[in-house]
Amino acid sequence: MWPFRYLGQQQKIMRIYKCFTQTPRQALHPIQVSRKTGLSLSSVNERLEHTPELFVKIPKGSDGLTRYRLTSPVQAQSEAQVEAHVQRTVRTEQLTLYTVFLMVISMIAVAIVVGFPWSMLVPD
Repeated sequence: MWPFRYLGQQQKIMRIYKCFTQTPRQALHPIQVSRKTGLSLSSVNERLEHTPELFVKIPKGSDGLTRYRLTSPVQAQSEAQVEAHVQRTVRTEQLTLYTVFLMVISMIAVAIVVGFPWSMLVPD
């Protein structure tokens, strides 16, 4: 499973966010969000589930449907502030990915250096 929640998903997240801002203070079902944004239902559901700092799950009502809303801190922020938060998180995830990649490359380089038969290079 892809461990990064925002990396490569920022456009989808912002489309979902804008959908919620168009209907303020209203809880929406993922199907409603999917129809309004044009994104697939599975994509919308995954983004809503994996970004709890932006979207909060409302307990099921009498109709048995799960709905989502923007969290209170996000509702109080402007669109520019939310977009800046998403971009910061994407940048952090990119740095994490690059760090892990660099660590793997470094470990491979160390294994090659340690495993190299250096005695071949020394004349008898």
